[in-house]
Amino acid sequence: MPELPEVERFRQILLPLVTVPKRQTLKLELYGEKLPRKWVSAEDVDSNTGKWCCADVLRKGKQLCMVLETKKTTDINESPKKYFYLHMGMTGRLVSPSMSCSWGHKYIYDDPNEEWPPKFTYLILTSGKEKVAFADPRKFGACKFSDSLDFLDELAPDGLSETCIPSQCQSMAAAIMNQRLGIKALILDQKRAVSGVGNWVADEVLYQCELHPDQSYLTNEQALDVVGKLHSILSIAVDCLNDDIPYPEKWLFGFRWTKKKAGKDYLGRNLSFLQSGGRTSAIVASIQKLRSVGKKSTSVTAKSATKKKK
Repeated sequence: MPELPEVERFRQILLPLVTVPKRQTLKLELYGEKLPRKWVSAEDVDSNTGKWCCADVLRKGKQLCMVLETKKTTDINESPKKYFYLHMGMTGRLVSPSMSCSWGHKYIYDDPNEEWPPKFTYLILTSGKEKVAFADPRKFGACKFSDSLDFLDELAPDGLSETCIPSQCQSMAAAIMNQRLGIKALILDQKRAVSGVGNWVADEVLYQCELHPDQSYLTNEQALDVVGKLHSILSIAVDCLNDDIPYPEKWLFGFRWTKKKAGKDYLGRNLSFLQSGGRTSAIVASIQKLRSVGKKSTSVTAKSATKKKK
């Protein structure tokens, strides 16, 4: 499933469709047969094609949103707006004739001879000379028009853009510390503490923090470490995808794709798999031990701050 780094790359692929200065209209074309179930209808495509210009492309968590404005307006601040949401589901991807996503793997590359639009394309977006195809082999993706940004507002703070300054990090840490629910299940919930985290990102964060995915009642220090590692991993992953290079070789990412067969990490430590948060989790059990802890006091943060002041 595409996670925040891949979806941010897809946002970059959509950005050439933004045509505020030239005010070129956005055209939508349904493509192929037997469209995905959660897909924009033919009626909505017909009523909106050629009516809107793409003014911006937003992302929060794993949700993309194209901000659409009418062509005739002269004041962008007073322009009527509509929003077109895109979610990749399990296997969705966005591809333009000149841009794609490399997925961070060391030995997997895009086929230079792949035809465009790619196989399993069900929607093509066009603005001027720019085109983007939405392909989705398993058809769990979704796209639709809306009159509001409510779908973004419902999500928890973004794992990348809302972990940039200390106050944001502390706020997110406060939401994941001292919780009865295991840490992996907690950060996978897109509406609870953080949005944008999926299976491999969660496993990478917990691996680097040396935390078991079912660990509960994190201390303030552990929670801050999770948030800090999360921001670092997402930032590096986004840069790698934009530069079309693999993720760092020391990451767990490159060793987890063994179809649940035991393997080893970069340092030769045994890798195993278990179920956590409803997902298959890759861990190095020798460093990610489940520790028995009692419920911590919510005054941990205050006490820690007091000690630091002294």
